[in-house]
Amino acid sequence: VVVGSTYEKIKAMSDFRGERLMEAGPSMPVEVLGLSDVPGAGDLRRALLQTALAWHEPAANRAHFSELLRGLPEPADLVVLPEMFTTGFTMDVRGQAETMAGPTVAWMAGLARELNVTLCGSLIVEEAGRFHNRCVWMPPDGRLVHYDKRHLFRMAGEHEHFTAGDRREIVTLKGWRS
Repeated sequence: VVVGSTYEKIKAMSDFRGERLMEAGPSMPVEVLGLSDVPGAGDLRRALLQTALAWHEPAANRAHFSELLRGLPEPADLVVLPEMFTTGFTMDVRGQAETMAGPTVAWMAGLARELNVTLCGSLIVEEAGRFHNRCVWMPPDGRLVHYDKRHLFRMAGEHEHFTAGDRREIVTLKGWRS
C-alpha cells in the first residue's frame, strides 16, 4: 500500500466496526495497519467509493453515500464518488436530470462542509434544455467547480442523450492538481 511517500505491506486491516478483514472490495472503508510511517501533512488522503447503486433512486443513493462517508474510519481530504452516483449509468436523461440548484448539489455542499472534505462525483444535469453528464468538485467552502464530460461513451449511446463538454477544468487540493 502506498499513501503519499508512506508505504508498507499490509499487516492488518479492519472495517469501520473494528472487525478484522482479509480482503476489501471497492468502496469499502477500511483501516490499514502496518504503514512504515504516518502519512505527511502534504499527503492527500483519498477515499474512492464504488458501490452498488439503487437504480434511478437519487434520494436512496444520497442516503447510502451519506452513511458510507460518515463511516469512514479515517478522515479524507478527497472522496471520489462513482459516475452518475445518484442514478446509475442511465440514458433516461429527461426522467433523472437535476439542475445545479437541485437536491444533489445541495447535498454535496452540506456534506462537504459537515465532514470538511472535498467531494467529487458526476450526475445528470439539465441546463438550457440540454443534458450533461456533469462532474461536480465540491470543496468544504462550497466554491464548486464543474465540467461536463467531453468524451461521451458511444457504445452506450451516451452521445445521443448528452451534450459533450467543451472545456477542461484544473483543480488543486493540498498542492495536488487534477
